[in-house]
Amino acid sequence: MLRAYFPTTALKPGITILASLSINTSPLNSATKNRAEFRGDALSPAPAPQPRESVQWQLLKPLLAVLITGFFLASLTNAWLAIVTARANESARINELSASLQKASFPLNASVFKQLEELTGARFVAFAAPSSSQNSIIYQSSQLSLETSPLIMASSPSNGLSSRPQNIHAGGEHWLTRTIERPVGLPQGPASQLMILLPVESWQSLWWRAAIPPVLAGTLAAFVCVVIVIWISRRLTGPLLDVASQTTQIAQGNLSLLPVPHRNDEIRDLIVNVNSMSRELVQLHQSIRHGEQLRTLGQLGAGFAHQLRNAALGARMALEFSERGDSSSSDLESVQIALAQLQRMELYLDRFLRLSQPDRSHSPEENSGHVSTSQTMIRLGGLADGVLQLIEPLARHQHVKLHKDTSTFWEVEVRGDLVSLEQMLSNVVINALEAACSMEWTSEAKGQPGASFKFQPTVVLKCLASDHEVELCVCDNGPGPQANVQQTLFQPFVTTRPEGCGLGLSVAQEIATGHGGEITWNRQLEPDGTMWTIFRIRLRKQR
Repeated sequence: MLRAYFPTTALKPGITILASLSINTSPLNSATKNRAEFRGDALSPAPAPQPRESVQWQLLKPLLAVLITGFFLASLTNAWLAIVTARANESARINELSASLQKASFPLNASVFKQLEELTGARFVAFAAPSSSQNSIIYQSSQLSLETSPLIMASSPSNGLSSRPQNIHAGGEHWLTRTIERPVGLPQGPASQLMILLPVESWQSLWWRAAIPPVLAGTLAAFVCVVIVIWISRRLTGPLLDVASQTTQIAQGNLSLLPVPHRNDEIRDLIVNVNSMSRELVQLHQSIRHGEQLRTLGQLGAGFAHQLRNAALGARMALEFSERGDSSSSDLESVQIALAQLQRMELYLDRFLRLSQPDRSHSPEENSGHVSTSQTMIRLGGLADGVLQLIEPLARHQHVKLHKDTSTFWEVEVRGDLVSLEQMLSNVVINALEAACSMEWTSEAKGQPGASFKFQPTVVLKCLASDHEVELCVCDNGPGPQANVQQTLFQPFVTTRPEGCGLGLSVAQEIATGHGGEITWNRQLEPDGTMWTIFRIRLRKQR
């Protein structure tokens, strides 16, 4: 199984170069995030999704609609044909019976009618002429109910009804009737007639009897079709769901492969393409990780060179002032500063060599580079004095006034790595020195046009404290960061100086973060008209 692991560090964890120089190395995650943000900016917003409808239902819905419509039309057609056929058969039957009785040579009396009723199932009613002295009905089958008699009388030819087959409903039964004019076998009398009544099935009964079989057959066929469609749809949607799940896993970083089915169809092609994409992503992730490792190594080397350059510059300045010194005490102080800078360079080299060999006896937090193994209680006044002593030759060389204020908060203590905090503070102070001497300041900058004097570039260290944190302020009266770098000031390789590498503030911010603090900056106008740039280093206060 192939699986891509997104690295949290591009190199082995180790002690950060130059007093806990640590570079945030989560390359693949950051690259993925940047690509996602780019896609989000480049593409238009996706339309709102339609209500979810499964593939199975999309297959079943049209098929069921066709089946139900087809069986419904078949049932209607079958019922209509059954009714038409039944009515035609009934009419033919009563017409044949009427023709036979019309020409019958045997006498049509009560006993003959009873025998005919048993043979044909028909009922008979014999009428006398209205002018005769006899009753109107001279014979009526005993099976006819009393409710039928009024309808029989109403259907008699004497009431003007046609002798063609008629349908009547009486006594809960349906009858097909026809009247024979003066049949041969009937006793001759004035206008004697014979009515034949054939019991028939109602059209509702015929309808249901004709429609139920196709409905039942259609229901059974629809059930079988549904089962078949569900089976087919599951064969289709099962692999599709696996592909959908796999794409979700790919988005989460799991690049495992899907099993390829044996059947050769479009779904197999889709799975093969998804697996090919997973392999390409594995190679792409490896390439990105390797590239980010090289980039991180380049940042690390650049930071190392930056810190060595600062230390070497401080040592050179101290030795140059020693050569121009007027007293042995000044020479001794300059040599001590140069030795201190050389010791720091030796420490930086030692930490760089130990980067690839982390001490496994320490915790991962200690080996990460954010927190050194040599944490102690550090007085902020001593920290500031040490940094000022090392940077003072550089300030003298650049003609910048460098000092700290007389605040009582310098006695506050914090816990941390002394070398790391010294490097953090020295990077911020050196940045302030370079900003303060970066341009010529005239009185017009102070709101006094017409004057021509210059004033002293100055860097001041201040200390503020609250109940929970302490704030080191590095203030300079330089022009401040340019507008095009203000939002990215603490990112690596951001600089406006041709000779700068843009790592000083980035390293300082990383060290502050490793000690649970942060660095911010702002511009502040003083009552005398001077605009100050203030970098605020916030650290947790040790009680």
